[in-house]
Amino acid sequence: MAHNQVKAQSFRPSFSGKTIPRPGLFEKLDGAVKRGRQLVCLTAPAGYGKTVLISSWLKTYDGISIWVPCDSLNIDFPRFIFQLVALIQTRLPGFCSEITPLLSNIKPDEFTALQNCFFDCLSSVPEPILFCFDDFHLIEEPEIYRFLVLLVDRLPAVATIILISRTRPPLPTARFRVRCQLLELTAADLRFSSEETKAFIQANHELSLTDDEINTLTEKTEGWAAAIHLAAMVIASGKTGHETDSFIRSISGNQEYITSYLMDEVFSLQEGSVQDFLLKTSVVNRFNIFLGAALSEISAEKADSIMNRLIQNNLFFLPLDSNNQWFRYHHLFSSFLRSRLVLKQSVDVDHLLYIAGVWFQTEGYLEEAVDCALQRERHDQAVEIILENWPRMLHEGNIDLMINWCKRLSSSVFISYPGINIAYAWALMLQGDFSSVPSKLNMFDRATGEKLRLNPDYSRTLEWKQWQIEKMLLTALLEYSRHQSESGLEFANKAKETAHPDFPLLEGNAWIISGHLYKQMGQISESLYAFQTGIPMTWREGNTQALIGAHTALANLLADRGELIKAAQICHDGIRLAAENRMAETPAAAPLYIALAYILIEMNRLDEAEEILNKGLTAGRINHSLLFLFNSVISQIRLLIARGKADEALEVVDGVSHYITPDNNSQVFADLQAIRYLLIFNTRIREVPVELPVSDLSPWLYQFHASHTSILIHIRALAAAGKLSDALNYANQCIPLCQKSDMTGVLIKFLIVRSRIRDAMGDLTGSNEDLLLAHELGDPLKFIRSFMDEPVYRFSVRSLHSSTLLHSGNDMIIPLTSREEEILGLIKQGLSNYEIAARLSISLSTVKKHISSIFRKIGVTSRSQAIVAQLKVKKQEDADI
Repeated sequence: MAHNQVKAQSFRPSFSGKTIPRPGLFEKLDGAVKRGRQLVCLTAPAGYGKTVLISSWLKTYDGISIWVPCDSLNIDFPRFIFQLVALIQTRLPGFCSEITPLLSNIKPDEFTALQNCFFDCLSSVPEPILFCFDDFHLIEEPEIYRFLVLLVDRLPAVATIILISRTRPPLPTARFRVRCQLLELTAADLRFSSEETKAFIQANHELSLTDDEINTLTEKTEGWAAAIHLAAMVIASGKTGHETDSFIRSISGNQEYITSYLMDEVFSLQEGSVQDFLLKTSVVNRFNIFLGAALSEISAEKADSIMNRLIQNNLFFLPLDSNNQWFRYHHLFSSFLRSRLVLKQSVDVDHLLYIAGVWFQTEGYLEEAVDCALQRERHDQAVEIILENWPRMLHEGNIDLMINWCKRLSSSVFISYPGINIAYAWALMLQGDFSSVPSKLNMFDRATGEKLRLNPDYSRTLEWKQWQIEKMLLTALLEYSRHQSESGLEFANKAKETAHPDFPLLEGNAWIISGHLYKQMGQISESLYAFQTGIPMTWREGNTQALIGAHTALANLLADRGELIKAAQICHDGIRLAAENRMAETPAAAPLYIALAYILIEMNRLDEAEEILNKGLTAGRINHSLLFLFNSVISQIRLLIARGKADEALEVVDGVSHYITPDNNSQVFADLQAIRYLLIFNTRIREVPVELPVSDLSPWLYQFHASHTSILIHIRALAAAGKLSDALNYANQCIPLCQKSDMTGVLIKFLIVRSRIRDAMGDLTGSNEDLLLAHELGDPLKFIRSFMDEPVYRFSVRSLHSSTLLHSGNDMIIPLTSREEEILGLIKQGLSNYEIAARLSISLSTVKKHISSIFRKIGVTSRSQAIVAQLKVKKQEDADI
């Protein structure tokens, strides 16, 4: 394909009104550039001042800025590159002139060469450079998305990309977020505060509003700049028909001035057939050609023609996929159209919703089908759709959607349809809202009682039996959440007996729940047997959700036992199973990725772990389970610590803190506070908190097998706070519990922690014994990070190194130099290569050379092996003495 020369211009847009200072947002943008964030995503609907903000901020930017208007770049990939280079050349004449020959009749398989040429040119730019892609939501070409992902990864250190978009860009933001490459600003960040509303009105309108009026205007408009501007214009015109304060209090989404604007500037300019199409398709949140044709009672060809016209005219009409199959209207425009539709007496809105509901259900779009039924207030139809599909919905991880549906149902259907209570209870259980489940089970009992009153033979039906088994399973899980393991096991066993042989799927679920209960009781062998029995049953019956959960639990159990290789294989089996059932990218599979990532981190396979972790975060982006959130945070923190980025680990903790409160999960909240304490203690980038979140761990010891991760975190925090005796006491109580339950993997972690505590207390012999035992247990099992990471949580560990620890009299062919002995001692203290270089005032490369020499001389390949080799020498010397 040939590309003609174009004359490109790159200018920031100008504005007729006066802008206001936004120092808080400017500070965030400055920080992103200074801290090397390669990507800034600014996403918000129209009218939030995205372009105004960036254009104003760029006036303060010292480097080269390239403003890229995406409305001129929504083209094929080679032309995109060509015009992008042309825009850069307006600021850097001659930039990448060698790319022009590549654009002549280029083929898709040559795109890589085109990209590499551009990247090479960009790497030679010596000064800071910033690319701002305005209206990025207009980009639709998948190859451009792939290019931008590569561009973010290959940007030179002095380069930054800013994306301004009305919709979230289809980029792997979860991966960028974990790598700390991304700053995200949304409508929530852009909303005007009351002070900013006041400044904006004073700068652009001759109005004098009271502080109360300013506050109300900000609240009513939710800080939306465009609505504030329109409201101020109406107030200034004196045409409100009300007192100013009354008018402000009455502001809503269908205000006359907004309606008039859309009517005069958009709707009235369309021909009749287009107006009819706009009105009738506004009853649904999204539609394609065929649904649009059904609603408008026209042919698919006619619908396609109208939709193409809407796209060409940019008529508040937004594509939802890269193939331009599904579309929606801008929310404000949709609200306007629906208000117009209600006023049009010739149109039956209920009939339109009926047509849409039937179409959605026939095509398998359950969410929209249920929504149409609820809008028509046909709650019985909605329940019937839900009951027909709820197992599949939950198996695929659509938990929040199920809960939202149930919240919208009328109370009467929960009596008429007993099963909807069970479906609701399962959704709440899977979300982790255990406290709400009993009320749903009580309502189920009322509903079944009413059914039996009307039909005494109902208790003989398979439906009645199925619901009763489901209730047993839910009750067993409730008892598990309360740590009433024995009682829960009674319900699970009763469910097994009742389910066999009519409901093999429910019997398999009962075995898997038994596995969780046995583990909670510390009966690890019985737990393994239960999981291994239940997994084939659920596999045969197709309950992929339960099967994935069982694989996750079994992998975690094996990891606790120290069998990391087997645990990783179980995770891979589960992921393969999820992929075969098209669930690998659903929230249901997310915990499995997180479990595998944690295992890979422990085995020091960090690159693989990061890739798997990113997949888990992406799959779990709508998973609101607090347990998933906590486990994903733990894996992110371990990975960042392994990468030497403890300060960024602290940012991860801060980022999830507003999701977890003492009210929704007090233990997870306390765990996060303890992790924050440890990270602050070790990075010292903030003032260390005065108080610990938890000091008394005794209640958790009774639930050790379910709480050992939490206990370990808080023991570290106690030690960091200087409460060494308390920390040692709890560690001493936990270690026998690990040994009794054959939890070798957990035992290793407690031994390492106790070693550090004893070290800090001056018990060097005890410390060495713990560390040697941990290494003997952990080395063949591939436990690596536990030895390498623990010093990150160190608490004033005393140096054990001595010039006499290693010498030629011990099995060393070549003795260590004094510098090497010094560095080995610092390794023993847990210092990273960077910290050793800073401590000794030598270069990082010199440190690495010394460490390589140490490893070669004493015959080891890792830091943990070097530490243990040193300890063995010391132990032998003590024995000789």
